[in-house]
Parts: sequence; C-alpha cells; structure tokens
Amino acid sequence: MMGGAYTMDANELIAADEEMQRLAFNLADALDTLNVHSMDEAVDDLRIAVFPICENLRGEIRRMSRAMDKVRLAFPAADAVALDKELGAMDALLDMLHKCTGEVRNYKDFIGGLIPLLRRCEAWGEAGPLRESGGY
Repeated sequence: MMGGAYTMDANELIAADEEMQRLAFNLADALDTLNVHSMDEAVDDLRIAVFPICENLRGEIRRMSRAMDKVRLAFPAADAVALDKELGAMDALLDMLHKCTGEVRNYKDFIGGLIPLLRRCEAWGEAGPLRESGGY
C-alpha cells in the first residue's frame, strides 16, 4: 500500500485505533501467561505467542504516527501531542520486549519493564490510544 499511511481518512484512523486496542488486549493476555520464572520457556513463549502480536502492533503504531497530520485534521479535539508521546512510549516498550531474547542481561531488563508494558497494554485494551486522547 503505497503512501497509505499518509492518506488515512477518519474511518481508517478509527479502524487502526480499534486494531491497536485489540492487539494490546491480546498482547496483555499473552504476556500474562508467560512463565517468567524460566528464561528459556519465557523466550520460547515470546517467540511463538508474543512477537507476532508485537510486530502487528508496532506496524499500527507506525501507521498512526506517520498519519499524525491526518489525526489533527480529522480529530481536532484529540490531544495530538499526548497521542504522539503515547505511541512513542508503547513503541519503546515493544522494542525493549524484542531485545530480551538471548542474553540474560536483556532478560532481566525485560522483567523490569514488564509491569509498565502490561499497564500500557491494559490501558490500550480498554480504549485505543486515539480514543484515549479524546479523538472520538
């Protein structure tokens, strides 16, 4: 889809927000079932159950980030600055999630970042970031 992120209309933005809500809910559920007491099992579960959701969520975050001008036009009541920060914060947490596989030091960082990631996923699972920012 060439340039699709820049030509998103209000309905496509709402659909992307609802998709992020669904993915965040599913990600929270998948993270909640991880066996964090065993690094090997947790890493296997991450690769099988979590990373596919994570990649889809990161794709939606990037689409919405690239369409921020359209968000401002379609949803003038939305706090676009807060939305952009929220998208960036979630993307950073998802990046941390990817770095946890392999090295023990990274796994310890993952465990430390798990609670903030779960909190953000639960918040997004209740209302997508666009809706939460007052967009609709």
